[in-house]
Amino acid sequence: METMGASVAAVAATKSVLERIIGIFTSPRATMEDIAARPTWVLPLILVVVASMASGYFLQDVIADNAIAQMREKNQDIPDEQIEMTVKWTKISSWVAPIIATPIIYLFLAGVLMLVGSVILGGEAKFKPLFSMACWSGIITILSSLVNVPVMISRGVMESATSLGGPAFCRG
Repeated sequence: METMGASVAAVAATKSVLERIIGIFTSPRATMEDIAARPTWVLPLILVVVASMASGYFLQDVIADNAIAQMREKNQDIPDEQIEMTVKWTKISSWVAPIIATPIIYLFLAGVLMLVGSVILGGEAKFKPLFSMACWSGIITILSSLVNVPVMISRGVMESATSLGGPAFCRG
């Protein structure tokens, strides 16, 4: 009888997708425990990829301008055709690259977590829950992009003073 009550409580404790998204910000421990118990990764990965693509799309002019500035730093005599080609490919890759790079980054992160958890710390880490938690934690970057992208566009640079992870933070 007690096991039936425990399983009913476990089923009732399952968080919906919206509860997980909100829980990432409001109650991360409980949310990550729910994700570890019932790992899902497709939706958060899609959300992060789409947000990254949108960021790249809105930042494509800034990215192209920075690429041209770096090219001109190295060589002042750059032909106009090379600049046009650089702008073209930079604009395309700025919003297409997240489709490939984002899943690879999360796969790598989950692999590192599995290595640390299983080999170094001697636990029994499983890849799917780790990958799922990495993908769900990426939801935080969507909120970060909503703040940082407009700042980057307005300043015309690929760094934001509001980001704790970028070069602006390291300079002080």
